[in-house]
Amino acid sequence: MKLKIKIICVCVAAVLLSTCLFGCAPEQEWTDENVIFTYDESGEVTITFPDNFVYPKYNYEDYEMESQVIIEIEPYDFDQALYRINYFKYVDSLFLVKIIKAFTPEEAEKLPCYKDKFLENNMIYYKVVLVYDYLRENETNETMYFCMPNYYKFFPYPPYNVGDSFIALLTYHYEPFNLVKSSDLFLPLMILKKEVITLDTCVYTQGFSIDKFDSISTIATEENLMESASKETPRKLYQKITIRDLISFIKEQFEEIDYEIN
Repeated sequence: MKLKIKIICVCVAAVLLSTCLFGCAPEQEWTDENVIFTYDESGEVTITFPDNFVYPKYNYEDYEMESQVIIEIEPYDFDQALYRINYFKYVDSLFLVKIIKAFTPEEAEKLPCYKDKFLENNMIYYKVVLVYDYLRENETNETMYFCMPNYYKFFPYPPYNVGDSFIALLTYHYEPFNLVKSSDLFLPLMILKKEVITLDTCVYTQGFSIDKFDSISTIATEENLMESASKETPRKLYQKITIRDLISFIKEQFEEIDYEIN
């Protein structure tokens, strides 16, 4: 009888220890160990993501609302968007961004940047890493908050999966909230699942084609649909561009309007 009691106690202790170690473990924080930067003789960067980060589980059903705002996508005007960037001076730089967490609506309400005066309602909030600054050629690897409209029924705006990577022109940080947003020059350019990213890695326009990119892009064919966090709406991809060509293009556009990245 005593032996049976001892065995039961050992089993209970093992279960409790397992729960503490795995069920109640704190969320993993992003560190320098989660990304590796290497450089060739010319100084070009290769970015590697070792498989050592555990992404929090993400159930998009938590975000869907009973009614969605109906929006009309206006004809895209690249030159007008570039004019606004130059007039308001709000773009910081071109970054490699990785999504590492999506906040539930309840979690988002507790964030310091929630319902900031610069934002509209109906947003999804993410925790992201600004991995690399391509215009300054700097390693960044800094965590920030990022938000996008929750218009999940429309191709330009399906929600992101944790682990997604993209290239984006980002606005300056909204202090003191550490919040960044994508500029309106173009939506974030998606990277298909890759563990190694070089300047010759391809990125993809999403939602629509951009005429200004025609000279540096090819048509996305076999990769024209990409899974999003919404089962209803895959991410529609249109144009395929190397990061190298995108950087050169953005630098040329900024030089033409005398826009400086400080």
